[in-house]
Amino acid sequence: MTTQSHNSRILDKALVALRKHLSVEILNQKQIDQTDFDLSLLLNDSRLKIVTKIKPHLRNEMLGPIIGQIMMAEMLESEPTALLVSNYINPTQAAFLKEKNVNFIDTMGNCFIQYQNVYVYVIGNARPSKPEKDHRQRLWKASGLKFIFALLSCPGLESKSYRTITAASGISVGSVDWLLNELRDAGHLQKSSDGQRRLVNKRKLLDRWVIEYPDELRPKLLLGRHSNQDLDLLTKKLSSFIVGGQRASYNLGLVTNEKNTSLYILDEKKYTTAPTINSYENGDIEVLKKFWFFENKGEFVPPILMFADLLALNEPDAFEFFHTHVEPLLIESNPAEK
Repeated sequence: MTTQSHNSRILDKALVALRKHLSVEILNQKQIDQTDFDLSLLLNDSRLKIVTKIKPHLRNEMLGPIIGQIMMAEMLESEPTALLVSNYINPTQAAFLKEKNVNFIDTMGNCFIQYQNVYVYVIGNARPSKPEKDHRQRLWKASGLKFIFALLSCPGLESKSYRTITAASGISVGSVDWLLNELRDAGHLQKSSDGQRRLVNKRKLLDRWVIEYPDELRPKLLLGRHSNQDLDLLTKKLSSFIVGGQRASYNLGLVTNEKNTSLYILDEKKYTTAPTINSYENGDIEVLKKFWFFENKGEFVPPILMFADLLALNEPDAFEFFHTHVEPLLIESNPAEK
């Protein structure tokens, strides 16, 4: 089953479930990409234009980036009301989304919609007895996320040789061929007028990446957690690292809190074999494996990774950081042939 048909089925089931609580009439439905839809609905007597954010398997790590994206869209006022759609949204997730005023529905009838004279909030319906299979493509697994990160961070990399892409992303040559095909099938890769591969619809690609990264790739990178009290000792032990998390944002004047620090390292052996520093399950310092291999400019993580961190923290300055540091990377030069 394709991602497109799978997401369409989830949306259909969720709208049917919503009809248990509201009168729902679909006035117009338009597919805007492989994952989401523009909808015009009549809910009771209220017309509502929405854009769906369909996440078949909603995990807690996704909530921050999703809410951050919706906040950015509201600031731009460039999109209709967002509606999060999933197979199942548990009570804890539902309460958090409601607190953030994020409208949502799921296939089990759990929902929160607040719009004009429409208000409905239902939680507690049980999860499906047979969980839906995860239909994410390889593009959205760990190797694919590394690949996309390199392409978005290095404009023009997609037109280079497979070996150059491998050197920048750290994935195998065989995986590059597979992932380029998936990228093309997803509508993100075309041939330009000069015959070169060109990445297109970069903003949509980034939107999906910042949601999938904290759930699918980041947990695989984590090597350990430590107390802030051990920061000096830890940095001496590692000697070479790249700074992310709140500390990086704080040093750039983006946030007022530097409690959380992420240290990305290339030499994992130096960390595991050096004298032991006490680990803490909920420590504020994270040591992670560096997953990119293109040149890193400066002491902080690349802009796209810092943007993902800001979104995950629901920092209001993510919007300004996006325009200043991330948007220039998304410029699509040399338009593709139609």
